[in-house]
Amino acid sequence: MSEQPQQPIEVRWPSDSMATVHPINQFAVIEGAGTAIGVPEGSIYLVLGHVAPPILTSQADLDALIADGGMLPVSAEGAFFMTRERAAELWRLLGERLGFTAPNQ
Repeated sequence: MSEQPQQPIEVRWPSDSMATVHPINQFAVIEGAGTAIGVPEGSIYLVLGHVAPPILTSQADLDALIADGGMLPVSAEGAFFMTRERAAELWRLLGERLGFTAPNQ
């Protein structure tokens, strides 16, 4: 069998990629499940959400929030699955954008 010539393929983001932007201020990072033999599958789940500050106009509002357990609901804005390699790439890209040193691979 002869080898197929390699052809580079580019990706193109749609021009309206940022038409709907969601504010986020909550993050959850969860490792993927282990395999049947107990080895991690090498994946990451990233869940992004937002918690709005409570509107407290009186002591009664604060008392009611505390009586209700003091829990503020998180609105899940996105959930993502990626390999550890892609997670490291995301970490590197964010670090570069923020001026941090890239993590060791």
